[in-house]
Amino acid sequence: MKNGSLIVIILFFSIQSANAQLKDTTRRPTNHELATQYLQKSKSLRTTGFILLGAGVAAWTIGAIEFNENYDILTGEGYGWLALAGAGIGSTATGIVLLINGHRYKDKANFILQNERPGNTYHMPIKGNLASLGIVIHFK
Repeated sequence: MKNGSLIVIILFFSIQSANAQLKDTTRRPTNHELATQYLQKSKSLRTTGFILLGAGVAAWTIGAIEFNENYDILTGEGYGWLALAGAGIGSTATGIVLLINGHRYKDKANFILQNERPGNTYHMPIKGNLASLGIVIHFK
C-alpha cells in the first residue's frame, strides 16, 4: 500500500513539473496585461485584508472582554480568552499589511495605465522636452 501511494505521489509531482516546463517564460507581458495582473492582485489582497481585519477586530474585542470577565487569577481559568485576543491582534496587523500592499499594487496598475503611451516605459516616463546634463570622468 505504501509503495502504491509513493508511486502515485511521484507520478503527480512529475506531471506537475512537466507542465511547468511548457510555459513560455521568455515573453514579457504588455503594459496592459501587467496592469491587469496588478489590479487582480490588488483586489485579492484587499479582500483578504478586509476579512482578516474584521475577524481580527472581532476576535480581539471578544477575547479582551471575556478575559476581563472570566479570568480567575487563583485558578487560572479563562486564560484561553487571552489567546483569542492575541490571535485577534495578529490577524488585525496582518490585515492592515495586506490592505497597504493591495493599495500599492493598485497604484502600480494606475501608474502603468496612465503612462501607456508610445514613448513611455514602465519604470520612467520619457518626455520629449526632458533636458539632461552629464559629467564624464576619465580614469587613467
